[in-house]
Amino acid sequence: MRKLLLLFFWNVFSLAQAQDDSGVVLMVAPMEQGENILQNVNNQLQNRLMTAVNAAGMVAGKEFGHFFISGRFAHNYTETLPGPPLQTVVHTTLILYIGDVRNKEVYASESFDLRGVGRSEERALLNALSQVKAGNNTFVSFLERGKEKIIAYFDKNYSHYLDSAKYADSQGDKGKAFYYATLIPTGCKGYEKAQKMIDKICKKYDTAPTTAKSTGRQWNRQQPRPRLVIDFIPYK
Repeated sequence: MRKLLLLFFWNVFSLAQAQDDSGVVLMVAPMEQGENILQNVNNQLQNRLMTAVNAAGMVAGKEFGHFFISGRFAHNYTETLPGPPLQTVVHTTLILYIGDVRNKEVYASESFDLRGVGRSEERALLNALSQVKAGNNTFVSFLERGKEKIIAYFDKNYSHYLDSAKYADSQGDKGKAFYYATLIPTGCKGYEKAQKMIDKICKKYDTAPTTAKSTGRQWNRQQPRPRLVIDFIPYK
């Protein structure tokens, strides 16, 4: 139930708008809570989550990435109200996180208290989530704090990404070269250098610059990855 709530909660924010496309890439990484949900529901909600983050000016996907968005729950419980009809009440506090999976750091966190009532647990969850409105300032601020920390990381480390892109290009690995070069976000000190490298690679392979990001993401999706467990997020 908790994973269901986490994924659908994020989707409620899908209309939250950001005017700029920051180019910051987030891996959608729901925590394993030890509870089962229908696989088709899970898949649908994950797809909606990607839409939510993308609408907020970032890039979200299921493939492995350096930076992630995820969460944990606290004080989560249900109760039944007498009928007829019987009603289920869901109460929960959801804490969302943005962080760095490689260096095991949390960059931003925010908590949200939710309550919903319905004829089933699923309907109660949906009603609870309806309380969260598009354009929620708290959520937008949470994303902004995470984005600022990610850009600060790239300000210090962008040269390593460009070196990786340059080496991949020298080996004839276009997809890998594009992947590392296009990770440098807008607003980072190395952004202009990254764009020059992308243009150079595009000319070499006679590739349109507009396809550079998608080519790089496709390369990343094809890489074998172990199952990811983010076990350093704090409990509150």
